[in-house]
Amino acid sequence: MDALAAVNAVRQWSMTRARAHRGAGALVGIIVGSVVGGEHWDRVDVPASVTFRPEGSGRVAVGVSLRF
Repeated sequence: MDALAAVNAVRQWSMTRARAHRGAGALVGIIVGSVVGGEHWDRVDVPASVTFRPEGSGRVAVGVSLRF
C-alpha cells in the first residue's frame, strides 16, 4: 500500500467514526430531551436596534438606537 492509499484509508475510517458519533449524539439528545423536557424562554424587548437607509449618490446611512 502506498502512502496516498494509506492516507485515504485513514481519512475514510475517521469520517465513518465521526458519522457514528454524530448519530449517537443525536440519539442521546432525543432521549435526554424527552426526559428533561423542553426549554422555556421568556420574551423580552431588544434594547438596541440598527437601521440602514439608502442616501443620495449611492451611500447608505446607518442609524443606531439604544434604550436604557
